[in-house]
Amino acid sequence: MSLRRALFVIRDIKVLQRTLIHRRFQSSRKSSNQYMLTTKLCTISSFTAMGIWGLTKKRGDNEAIITTKEVLIAKADALYEQEQYQEIHDLLINYKDSGDIEIIWRLCRAMYKLSKIVSEVDGKKLIFEAYDLILEALEIKEDNWAAHKWASILLNSKTLYEGVKAQIKESYNIKKHMLRAMELNPKEPTLMYMLGIEGIEGIKKNLESIF
Repeated sequence: MSLRRALFVIRDIKVLQRTLIHRRFQSSRKSSNQYMLTTKLCTISSFTAMGIWGLTKKRGDNEAIITTKEVLIAKADALYEQEQYQEIHDLLINYKDSGDIEIIWRLCRAMYKLSKIVSEVDGKKLIFEAYDLILEALEIKEDNWAAHKWASILLNSKTLYEGVKAQIKESYNIKKHMLRAMELNPKEPTLMYMLGIEGIEGIKKNLESIF
């Protein structure tokens, strides 16, 4: 009887081992597939053929959902670190009418940076277009600190093209956007620095030099 029980125990242990090995293999394959998907998406040069939310990975056990939007933002941020502003513009411009504020403020940031390295005529066009885009985005979602930060920066740049009267007229709005950004994200270092400068003239003067 004892021998029979021992044989059953050995059988159960083997079944358990096979089950654990199978589960580990499945988990490893899922992780590998997720990595390959992310890598493949990050190397795509254009997302035009996809809907911005068109690619969604089904949720598995303890698996996060990967969307095209997340990959798009990650690629834009990586390009920004490399100062590849034209590439960001080309990547995101197709989504300027998406209504997604996270996409739009990153596009506007790239447009601002591009305005510094193109001709004055093209730079002015980029600033005016970016400012209009950021205002439209804020009408959809007002409580985004980064959008308010770049609204302040873009408005300040816009007034430099428009002259002294515009600079005086828009001084309040420049500061208003910066204060709102600080309210939404009080620990953001550049905002803390900007608002530490005494007076609106100090803020306006240093916006261009910092960003």
